[in-house]
Amino acid sequence: MIARPRLADDAPQIIRFQRQPDGQPDGQPDAAEPLTLRLYYERFILPELLEDGIKPASLKEDRIALNHWERSTGDPDIRDATRDHTSRLRDSLRDRGLSPYTLKKTWCELRMMFGWALDEGVIERVPYVSRRRKSSLVDLPPKEQREPLADAEVARLFGECRCATYPRVRGLPAPLLWQAGVVLFYLYGIRTRDLFTLRWEDVLFSERLIRFEAMKTSKLQGLPMTNVSEHWLRKLRGPSRCGQVFPGFKTRGHQYQSGPVKGRWKRGYYATWRSEICAAAGLDDVWLKHFREAMVTRYNGLDRENGLGSWIAGHYVPGVSAQNYDLPSREIRALLESARYPHCFDDDQDDQQMKLF
Repeated sequence: MIARPRLADDAPQIIRFQRQPDGQPDGQPDAAEPLTLRLYYERFILPELLEDGIKPASLKEDRIALNHWERSTGDPDIRDATRDHTSRLRDSLRDRGLSPYTLKKTWCELRMMFGWALDEGVIERVPYVSRRRKSSLVDLPPKEQREPLADAEVARLFGECRCATYPRVRGLPAPLLWQAGVVLFYLYGIRTRDLFTLRWEDVLFSERLIRFEAMKTSKLQGLPMTNVSEHWLRKLRGPSRCGQVFPGFKTRGHQYQSGPVKGRWKRGYYATWRSEICAAAGLDDVWLKHFREAMVTRYNGLDRENGLGSWIAGHYVPGVSAQNYDLPSREIRALLESARYPHCFDDDQDDQQMKLF
């Protein structure tokens, strides 16, 4: 900051913020200019998020939420948004058959944008659907619980990956991609988005390490390779022609809830998992998140004292600082290397670890 000279009477100067050519304070929208939620997001929120190092891929949910808002509410000026607009958003998403959890996730993204505008004085209040319900548009149903995935179930799912028809990638058959995915889901419990956006630059064969930044937590994680995980990664690396480890996994897909296509599936990785792989295995109640839950339970049972499963998942472990989740110790590597797994993962591998069956 450059000091300004004082007047002859040594009176202090009044420091004023710089103003934009239109006369508005820097960072504030013109009150006379129409300002939709997307316009406010792209002009004032997005630049700061990118400056903070947020990856563009993690901003996809923001854009999906904005699309829902515009399609459902008529895209009003952000300063004119009311509870009625939020109610219309809720009713529109519910009528389209989206789950309560999707509604909650959408509102979470939008609420952040409105909260940002509230903090900056652009709006007077966030248009909650009600004072009681601020974090969600609807009441969430109780979560369905199931027993941890048994290894026999994992083996059935692994075998039925041969039924997968999505994605279509030259040189990498869908069954091969899905089988490699099941192996990594089982061994590491990686979140779906983190696995399907993994890049080859994150796979360090020389260090036997898979290192990536978790989208949900922005925490750098380092997962030690075992013989079986390295085997399947190399099977994908050979014919791969792009930077992604799992190319083609771009959309989730969903089941249509209304109209002439009700009951049909829109192609995507969740749709493929449920309508093709799980259906063929006769395990309709298995979701990809269950691999993560089973991994934490399995590894914590193997090493209760140090919470191995929690460390692999990137959950809080007493005495472990955030930056140390990407530095697996020798003990962690040894425990993972000796952990049991379904024998179907061995494929044509010669160097086998301890097997269950």
